[in-house]
Amino acid sequence: MDVINFSGNCIYSKTYETVDFSSFHFELMENFEFYDCKFECIIMSKDALNHLSQFDLGLFAIYDEERDRPTSIPHIIIPGLNGSSWQEYTLNRFGVTCFTKQTNLYLELGRYCNAHCFFCRNQYLEPCKYDLKAILENLKRLLPFLNHIVIGGGEPMLIIKDLDVVLNSLDFPSRKFFISTNGSCGYENLARFARHFNINLSRHALTDSDNDCIFGVQTIRIEEIKELIKTFYRTTFTLVATCFKGGLDHVSVLEQYIELSDYVGSNVLFQTLHEDLKDGEPSVQIEDGIFDEVITHLKEQGYKVGEVPIYSTGDYKLIIVKSKNEKKTISFKKYITKEELEKEWYRASKRTFDLSMAPNGDVYENWHQTSNLVLSRKK
Repeated sequence: MDVINFSGNCIYSKTYETVDFSSFHFELMENFEFYDCKFECIIMSKDALNHLSQFDLGLFAIYDEERDRPTSIPHIIIPGLNGSSWQEYTLNRFGVTCFTKQTNLYLELGRYCNAHCFFCRNQYLEPCKYDLKAILENLKRLLPFLNHIVIGGGEPMLIIKDLDVVLNSLDFPSRKFFISTNGSCGYENLARFARHFNINLSRHALTDSDNDCIFGVQTIRIEEIKELIKTFYRTTFTLVATCFKGGLDHVSVLEQYIELSDYVGSNVLFQTLHEDLKDGEPSVQIEDGIFDEVITHLKEQGYKVGEVPIYSTGDYKLIIVKSKNEKKTISFKKYITKEELEKEWYRASKRTFDLSMAPNGDVYENWHQTSNLVLSRKK
């Protein structure tokens, strides 16, 4: 293989007649990443192909863009989902070749919610019939291609019986599940699921009273969160904060929020409003540069800042910041325009696919269910 343009295991804008991986040690194969490259032929042993399909963080299938089926002559490498719309969309948007090492599915188990957050996209979605059977059928079809499943809503804890059915029906590692909740269900219900599954706890304010005001319902108290995390120390807890003007909208406030997360012992995910949402307008968006300034301050404190952002089909870019001992993660998710995503995708060193399943079992290309239908229930 020509190694002139080989740097950091990444190869850019090359054309190869033949790439022979048959003599490579299996574990080395996942280290190669090709961007904007074309191949006439890639040679792999059967054992190597089987090994690739078992990577915990790299489940992918090899597809030929012209034949739309698995082949030994790959022009594009994407999650192995069937459907002409998905294939065509991917080819038009993501170019000739890419390695996708993570695919997330956001499962909207139901659109029932007891909160009234003004920025929630659920209130603007069309009515959708809840179909647990279809959800389970399509989930089982998708499992081989998923790295993580994030169960949200609505508020999933309002339908705990069906939540139990989903979690117990799937042959999927429990620690690859993330349950997103507003925490209004109470300490005991959270504790029951925290024994086995990761918890994303939505919290958009520093104080309990301000958080209750945003949700319009009483949520779990700070001290209860701290006790929960202390009890289930092997579980990943993340405080998910939506930033908007009038809330978490200044550098100092975000830094206080990080101090709060240090106090309870959780990770943090800060996110902006999505432009497709009715209230996600510039008037309520936080100022550009706030995330960058917080990240700069964290770096000065010794945090490790990810060198490149992750670009996602969910229309956002994500920057990961970790503490010195890497036990704590602070993530910054900024929603971007489709035009910006189109422009940056080809140059991105890290990419991920976010799929979303609606309550009727249909699967869409991004979490907010505004574009390509990827998978629907068989008629």
